[in-house]
Amino acid sequence: MKLRFTISFIVTIVLSFILLGASAVASEAQSGTKIGVGYQNMWIGGSMHGISGRVWLQNNFGFEGNLFMGDIEVTYKEEMYTDFYYEEVSVTGDADLFIMEIKGMYAPIVRENSRLYFGALLNHASFEVGGSANGIGDSYSDSVFGFGILMGSEWHFQGIPELGFNFDVGYKLYSHDDEIEIDINGIDATFGIKYYFN
Repeated sequence: MKLRFTISFIVTIVLSFILLGASAVASEAQSGTKIGVGYQNMWIGGSMHGISGRVWLQNNFGFEGNLFMGDIEVTYKEEMYTDFYYEEVSVTGDADLFIMEIKGMYAPIVRENSRLYFGALLNHASFEVGGSANGIGDSYSDSVFGFGILMGSEWHFQGIPELGFNFDVGYKLYSHDDEIEIDINGIDATFGIKYYFN
């Protein structure tokens, strides 16, 4: 299951690069539109690495799509055989976490080499705990949905304007099954670097 999960993630990354690259080439001539792709890291009690694509329309309005993968600790209920009968117990394990995220951003302040923006986001997260982690030989998987708000900044160095560096901080809430304890609600931070095609 873990191998299949990893392969799916790699295929998604490759397809994203192809689609984002094609969009960038097609849109490069459009005035006021900037398209970039690159790396994004998110900290939610652990480091999540991912691929990111960002579009700015007329410098003020932006959209971003991210695909993250990492590990996180989860706790859930499981029936285990103890003392000649089955008992429901809490099981904790490290889960493979996969997050798809989309952001909408508005930049009220735009300078020659930087911008300050505010935004909102929606995401879908899925996780899987393997049998070796929960100790019973079975795997456990589920998904959660989340939304949040953020503020951040992006800046470019004068000598290399095609590279954009960004830092965001925000607050996220996730909706999931009450039987699952997954600690990803609250304040998180992301930073990234992107190459802009135009």
